[in-house]
Amino acid sequence: MSNRDPDQEIEAAHLLLDRQVDGLIVISSRVGERYAALLQERSLPLVLVNNELKHRQAHSVRMDNHGGARLAVGYLWELGHRRIAFVAGPQGGRSSSERLAGYRAGCEAYGLAVAPEWIVAGGGLLEDGARALDTLMHLPQPPTAVLCYNDMAAIGLLAAAQAAGVRVPADLSIIGYDNIPFSAFTTPALTTVDQPKQTLGRLAVQTCLTALAGGAAGDAVVEGQLIIRASTGPAL
Repeated sequence: MSNRDPDQEIEAAHLLLDRQVDGLIVISSRVGERYAALLQERSLPLVLVNNELKHRQAHSVRMDNHGGARLAVGYLWELGHRRIAFVAGPQGGRSSSERLAGYRAGCEAYGLAVAPEWIVAGGGLLEDGARALDTLMHLPQPPTAVLCYNDMAAIGLLAAAQAAGVRVPADLSIIGYDNIPFSAFTTPALTTVDQPKQTLGRLAVQTCLTALAGGAAGDAVVEGQLIIRASTGPAL
């Protein structure tokens, strides 16, 4: 566990190398590029889950964040929503950038305008969603739906909406991202883009074993799936 601290992550990797491990699988690395120096020290396969590193010993298994966000926008469009906002994730983060790009691409594909004020900065935290509600609902033309960078921000947005008397989904549809276990137990239950963790984990192990055996271990991209629950509904 690195607690999202890049230095702790690299320190943990060095500790594992000191124990003579044969390969490394790193989940949601914050510093994928820093493994290049580490790989110069040891000849072993590295598999990054939801990150990439251009190196002959490095392989990636990642979620199609762009496609998942675009899928969510398409679903909202089918429900009749034409003003769709986005609560962003950590600035500079790979998944955050990909999901924002997917939101923009989805809006463009369906002919939807993307007003700058409909994209709210955030960091993937509960309070980001709560702050976003106040920002969005006071706009001259507030959105009828919001796609959030992750489920935590969406849950914060949902709680703030309930406190403010904004009905979900009658007044505002909300979609999260990742399908964390708690998302099924909110009121209403949260519609979200599933990140298939078991599939990502299985592919990461398979990739590492293939590389250890000297085989051609390529990169893999896993598509997300929309989990439709009660937080989304037709635009009124």
